[in-house]
Amino acid sequence: MDAQLVFECLMYLNLFYYFMFALANFGIWIAKQSVDNKIYNTPNINRDAYVALTLTVSELLKLVLYRKFRRTHLGWATLLGILFSVLSVFCLLYVFIFQEPVLKLEHCMDSMLFVLLIGEIIYGIYSFLPCCTVKDWEK
Repeated sequence: MDAQLVFECLMYLNLFYYFMFALANFGIWIAKQSVDNKIYNTPNINRDAYVALTLTVSELLKLVLYRKFRRTHLGWATLLGILFSVLSVFCLLYVFIFQEPVLKLEHCMDSMLFVLLIGEIIYGIYSFLPCCTVKDWEK
């Protein structure tokens, strides 16, 4: 199993869907700001916005830094990808556990991103294990 190849495919998939996630987060934040507070009681909307901004920026930094350094420093690029993915997972856990209310669209989009990020973390860690690396003579 070539874990690095799977990790890179997941990064490309994340790059493909990043703009959809970013626009959805921004649109959901605008929708929560514009509705009456009696309909959606969002007492911590500013904190929720900071978490969404952290999620969006960390995903963008992960994608940009990985694409920049993967040719020259593949191990460091993978490690940075794992660290930024862990940060994004913590942001998503905040959304799932502490944020109130969570809209259905927000829950659906964040669940898809959560599964993608967990896959990136697992295969990123696998790429450092000797049992999951492809040796040069096997290629």
